Amino acid sequence: MKLLAIETSTRLGGLAIVHDRSGLLGEIRFNLNISHSERIMSNLDFLLKSTGLLPADLDAIAVSAGPGSFTGLRVGISTAKGLAFQTGVPILPVSTLEALASALSYSELQICPVIYARKNEIFTAIYRADKGRLQLKLEEAAMSPEDLIARITEPTIFSGSGLTNYGNLMKKKLADKFFAAPTALAFSSAVSVAETAFRHYHGNTGKPDAAALAPRYLRACQAETKSRRT
Repeated sequence: MKLLAIETSTRLGGLAIVHDRSGLLGEIRFNLNISHSERIMSNLDFLLKSTGLLPADLDAIAVSAGPGSFTGLRVGISTAKGLAFQTGVPILPVSTLEALASALSYSELQICPVIYARKNEIFTAIYRADKGRLQLKLEEAAMSPEDLIARITEPTIFSGSGLTNYGNLMKKKLADKFFAAPTALAFSSAVSVAETAFRHYHGNTGKPDAAALAPRYLRACQAETKSRRT
């Protein structure tokens, strides 16, 4: 099974093609100051050519479905839907937070991915790894960094874009309970999206309906909030 994975939930985005038996066939990462929509198709074309594949050779598309950047999520899911309608392959939506945590599933510490959410908030959850499988200890939610800090009662390894904004605060408040993931594993990865999709969907014929797939925001976007006020 050849799987294309798309990660555009944060500024650090990426694409990867992973085979369930052969492993990683190709990966591109990009950290952009411009929107993912301006580069994702050119990067996808380059990745397919580099691996000698055509869109028709893909068996499924995994996409980071949120939480994360409202714009980034829409770009990733729209790209996945376009390819799915073109090729007829299923789309496999993956939690951005779970994909972040999966890169640390070797850890004996509890795992806490944090994604910058603006408005002095983060998107977060807490996981515990058991023999490489993640168990959810705190449901995905948007909250302030201070609210998350109050919930940490044991040594925890943190990852995600939220560390850029609030890592120093967490380290100061949590002291010896705070551990930062190594840089190579600390940010969103299309490979982790692929691995998470394989765990959830491999051999499962009940795939989600591509047409009904929507981003998982965890809170209303700014445009929706304004419309409710008018």
